[in-house]
Amino acid sequence: MKKLMILISIIFTCNSYGQKTKDTVYYDEPYLEYTFIVYNSNLIKPKYILKVGVESNILYGNFECLSLNDELSPAANYIIDFLVRDRITEINADPIIIVRPLKTCVFKISLVPNPLGACHSWATKVRAYAIFNDGKKIYSQIETISNLDLANRKFREESIINSLKSLEPHVREKAVQALPNSTMTDKEIIAILRKKITDKNYSVRTAAVEVIKKKKYKEFAEDISTMLFCQTIVEGFDDEYKKDEAVDLDLLCNTIIEIRPDSLNAELLCNLFLNFSNKNTAWKISQALIRLQNPNIPEKIISFLETKDKINCVNDYNSSDPNILWKYKLACEILIGYRDEKSKNLIAEILVKSNCFELQKEIISILYFSTMKNQLIQDPYIKFFKPYLFKYSKCSDIDTSNFSNILISKME
Repeated sequence: MKKLMILISIIFTCNSYGQKTKDTVYYDEPYLEYTFIVYNSNLIKPKYILKVGVESNILYGNFECLSLNDELSPAANYIIDFLVRDRITEINADPIIIVRPLKTCVFKISLVPNPLGACHSWATKVRAYAIFNDGKKIYSQIETISNLDLANRKFREESIINSLKSLEPHVREKAVQALPNSTMTDKEIIAILRKKITDKNYSVRTAAVEVIKKKKYKEFAEDISTMLFCQTIVEGFDDEYKKDEAVDLDLLCNTIIEIRPDSLNAELLCNLFLNFSNKNTAWKISQALIRLQNPNIPEKIISFLETKDKINCVNDYNSSDPNILWKYKLACEILIGYRDEKSKNLIAEILVKSNCFELQKEIISILYFSTMKNQLIQDPYIKFFKPYLFKYSKCSDIDTSNFSNILISKME
């Protein structure tokens, strides 16, 4: 933590001494802490410090991008939590300091910069000051701080523990987010996360799962699997209250892949994909399955397509379940994403024989977007489908026709 000590006389002959240190700055301490040592040389009159403040002179940076960047307050004599973008920030001295005649007093001014609204990188020059009852000011040395200075702080255990008990959800959320950069051991963090993944607040639960994902804690594999299963069910409801009871499905899918990308979880994701027909849910899980790249997945997806009436799927498309077409489309997308050799003939058969043009159109779209723009296609899996694309190169659907012609041209 940067610390400066300033020696200032009431007759305002002042010197500064001490030096900045490169100590780690902790979450519950300020970024800058100034120690003022003040001597009153007047023989009769006491002096009173009524206000303290900070000046911030921005060197560069745009502060028009609003976001929540609040910090937990440190413990010091005077704490100034200031917006970097504000030129002057003053607070009343509480308590007021009385400097008795011919006496010396010591006080601290601790600065907690808040970069609220910062768009990208920034820097500013700051200095702390105190105002006496006669209107005169004493100043600290000027310091330059930037976004890089604030990025590498560590967070103290005591501060996090206290914040985790807060009744305010955003405070608990901040504390959970601070865990990866805390001084705690993995064992201590895991014990906290065990409780916070069932916190009554959605944002706190989400923060806990994000920490699990970041730290790759395999100890939570079963918990995340259970949460994933429950959230898949919840996603099928329109009740917003019920949705708020769980955690975002995308995050759960990514977390389970990150902490335990094994066959057991691959099967879990695959079964969820095959057994739930909600369009949004099916899409999220399908993307997770593609990222997982487990060799057992294509066989299950092929089996699903082959047991369905893939050639006359238009019957299902017009049925009471409007999402079944999406299930077919996403199943084909998974197979193409895996570049599974056994799936080529099946997909080609759908392109040639199916009566469901909507599905055929989706497959061509998937093939098109799985290639690099403005580059010749070298992928043998994609090139396999060239003979089947001519049928669609002159169809009435403009996108399908364009996609087919572009794919054909890129294979020559």
